[in-house]
Amino acid sequence: MTPTKQKNLDRLILEMNSPTFAVNTPIAWLNGQYLLESAAALPVTDLGVVGGLAVSEMSRTFAGQIFRLTDHLERLRQSLKFVEIALPCSESQIFEICTRVVTHNFKVVNTPEVIDSKEIPQELGVVIFVTAGPNPTYTGQEYARQHGPSVGIHTFCLRRQAYHAMYRDGVSLVCPPVQALPAEIVPRTIKSRSRMHWRMGELAARKIDPHAFSILADDDGSLTETAAGNLVVIQNNCAISPPEGQALEGISLKATLEFCQRSGLTVERRKIWPKDLMMAQEAWLTSTPFGMVPVTRFDGHTIGAGPKGPWYQKILHQWSQTTGSDLALWLGGENTAGLEN
Repeated sequence: MTPTKQKNLDRLILEMNSPTFAVNTPIAWLNGQYLLESAAALPVTDLGVVGGLAVSEMSRTFAGQIFRLTDHLERLRQSLKFVEIALPCSESQIFEICTRVVTHNFKVVNTPEVIDSKEIPQELGVVIFVTAGPNPTYTGQEYARQHGPSVGIHTFCLRRQAYHAMYRDGVSLVCPPVQALPAEIVPRTIKSRSRMHWRMGELAARKIDPHAFSILADDDGSLTETAAGNLVVIQNNCAISPPEGQALEGISLKATLEFCQRSGLTVERRKIWPKDLMMAQEAWLTSTPFGMVPVTRFDGHTIGAGPKGPWYQKILHQWSQTTGSDLALWLGGENTAGLEN
């Protein structure tokens, strides 16, 4: 059977709502159609493939429920507005589609682990992407105009084992000679699919420390963010993160800073210099897949007294209370039931 015929058959099975499909097969949504995840693909003529002209959002589930999807959709709207790509459907429709895809796929993939008599569900990453559509150089102006932007929604299984070492030992950061892209070229409030500058930063960082993540600096030397997430530094009972506009406004960062205020920390948005990170009581990275993990080394210097400081444990407990999912157990197989607020 040719790939085209197989793809058409897959779509037909979906449209017929086959019982086998409904029970055993993840789905996706692409350009107005629900289809089998295995059949979801962009053509090689799409500008998202050809030129990296795409914006995206990634949320995740906790116990099968999408975390702060409304916040992600608002950030997506702002990104699309800046790059002048029109979303061909409403935010409420995207919300509904995400919910349907996640509800179905969570049932398909969820085989819980059991640790300390507690079930840990198989959580999902939830991806929304919007590209600029067909490249008119390849397809012609009329076809590109009629087709418009490409929009896709799909999920993938979050592999919690990938974050065990980050939670257990903390993350090592290196500031390489590669600088952050100037905000005048690409505003850092946009979540773009283009990762080339991060690739160059990671390659440079690995030459210094093969196990480190790169954190890129601005031209004035202040620290911005990593490819994996946002930076939070704890000094004198204050949670500090770079000012708005200097880094992507992470949804997990927003949640973490809310939890900090709830737990008695003050919050400041200001520039973080390398010496601030070196002298921090604690430091964390926040990101959608793992929530928050500790930072324990920066440019060869040890940060704080250990990977899981007292404030980290308190804020992680706030994450667990808010999401209804024991994040420490999910990250590293530890139970936080005895922690106080």
